[in-house]
Amino acid sequence: MRRRLRDHTVITYDRRGYAGSIEVPTADAVSRHVADLADIVDGDPVVAIGHSFGGVVALTFAAEFPHLTRSALVFETPLAWMPWWSGASRDVDHHPPRADRAAAAAENFFRRVVSDEAWDRLDDETRALRRREGFALLSDLASTRLGPPFDPKAISVP
Repeated sequence: MRRRLRDHTVITYDRRGYAGSIEVPTADAVSRHVADLADIVDGDPVVAIGHSFGGVVALTFAAEFPHLTRSALVFETPLAWMPWWSGASRDVDHHPPRADRAAAAAENFFRRVVSDEAWDRLDDETRALRRREGFALLSDLASTRLGPPFDPKAISVP
């Protein structure tokens, strides 16, 4: 999206426990990610764009901070708390993740969602980073099983 929106100011960030924020303690709830986004926005209304779990963050932000949300665009957003939701993310344990399983879970998730071939094309450094992100990934997936983080009726943006 950033490459396509060259005529706009685009702010991107790595959520807690991922990539450039790998050393930041992971979030135990969607609300922590939303608070981080609110801090980044710093009172300026935005178009919140989120892919995958970022879509959950963007929609929750829109529900909680309508005065800061011009609109929200999300894609491939997991709604694992919905009774009709299917897939592996629906079956994630909602208890705190075990660190000893995090690296393997991250690799397995990547292989299942993206592909084995894509995993095999990653360089060693990137594979190691994806594995280190496992605890944050499991925490995020588990947080979606705690119940809906937002009420869709609360989102009133265009």
